[in-house]
Amino acid sequence: MSKPSFNPARPLVWAAIVALVVLHHDFWFWDTYEPLLFGFLPVGLAYHVGLSIAAAVVWFLATRYCFPVEEDGEEGGAR
Repeated sequence: MSKPSFNPARPLVWAAIVALVVLHHDFWFWDTYEPLLFGFLPVGLAYHVGLSIAAAVVWFLATRYCFPVEEDGEEGGAR
């Protein structure tokens, strides 16, 4: 069995995951309910919407660049 090759995207994805974990524990919007974005959206909720979108992007990058590719040599699905 051969040793897996080094993927330069893997440390970047891990750094993005750590950054998302740190940014998730915000304390700067706890007591802030104004300003309202778009006239109805509290700034703390908008922050978490942005954080959720960033998490989705990081998950996409992790599956695209860091997920192992298994080549079984068969075309098509299970029969």
